[in-house]
Amino acid sequence: MRKLKQFFKNNLVQRLLYFVLLITYNFIFFNDRIPSIMKWQEYVFLNSSVLGIPYIYLWLIPSFMFFYQIIFNNFIGWMVIFSTFIFLIIFGIIKSVYSMIDNLGMKYDVLDIVMVVIISIILYTFLGTFLYLLKPNRK
Repeated sequence: MRKLKQFFKNNLVQRLLYFVLLITYNFIFFNDRIPSIMKWQEYVFLNSSVLGIPYIYLWLIPSFMFFYQIIFNNFIGWMVIFSTFIFLIIFGIIKSVYSMIDNLGMKYDVLDIVMVVIISIILYTFLGTFLYLLKPNRK
């Protein structure tokens, strides 16, 4: 574990990993949301997500945060990214509980719900640990 922490403390490694996160986020974001390449501007600027937030903000804000960390790689940028990650987890939990309460009368396949919860916990724990390891020295 000590070698892993030393590896992640390297400034160049941190910047490269933020670059990989930026590319991965952009690939995932644009992969399924754009029906055709010619209509991407209309689609991104005019449509809203399920949360009611326009897609342009869901793309720009995280991309800007990753880009900021690629350039400056400081503690403040890391804190913003980590806080946003924690906020999104809490928001997702609240939205899920509200959705379950709203649909109390419906039948659910309990095994599917348990699998989604377990996979989500594992994924969020992995991503949170990864982001924590990317924490730069205070500057």
